[in-house]
Amino acid sequence: MQSINGGIVIADFNLDGKNDLAWKQGYSNDDVHIRLNTNNGGALTATDFGTEIILDSELLNYGAISIGDINGDGKPDILISDSRQVGVFENNFTSGQFTTESFIPSHLFEASGNSTYPTGIIAADLNGDQKPEMVVGITNTNPVRILLYENKNIHAPVISLNTVSPLAAPVGATVTITGNNFSTTPSENKVWFGAVEANVLSATANLITAQVPPGASYAPVSVTKNELTSRYHLPFQTTFSRV
Repeated sequence: MQSINGGIVIADFNLDGKNDLAWKQGYSNDDVHIRLNTNNGGALTATDFGTEIILDSELLNYGAISIGDINGDGKPDILISDSRQVGVFENNFTSGQFTTESFIPSHLFEASGNSTYPTGIIAADLNGDQKPEMVVGITNTNPVRILLYENKNIHAPVISLNTVSPLAAPVGATVTITGNNFSTTPSENKVWFGAVEANVLSATANLITAQVPPGASYAPVSVTKNELTSRYHLPFQTTFSRV
């Protein structure tokens, strides 16, 4: 394995219900390494994490890596620091193949200057507005400082997914999804059973019906509209039809 700055973090970056690995390197234009988890339920092996995605930015070495949903879309964003600044890789993944394009290039914020060595970033809602701020310590100053980046992100009208019924059904069965701010045009709602897209049968602003697609795995159901995604908190299980 390559050198690591700040340890390894774990999150489901590609929204398939499996925890992936990520770490910060910061050398040779390869700031963040992501290893996708492809395990299908058996004993873990090294090959289960053989798929690697590398994210690049202008950040250098030192610093650390952490995870937080900065823009409130339900996807894990990557927070990193180096010897003088901090940055956010925004997770923009919706469906299909997970690539370097699944993250928006890092938004960089100046910390306290060269060789001030910011710590790893902590994401937490400090002012009660339901948006996480970024808190980072500055270690190489006198006195030591704490920087607070207040989250001023303005959310677009978001969709929410409240229920999925049933949570176990065979391929071809109709599943009812309730929530808010769905499109009333069925084709504008993309329903995913894990990483497999489903056929949407009908849609209102608060209810979608969709068919369980072939290849659906033990994974959460999600709905995407206008690049905004909401994912149900429990996994769906595909069953077998009785003969």
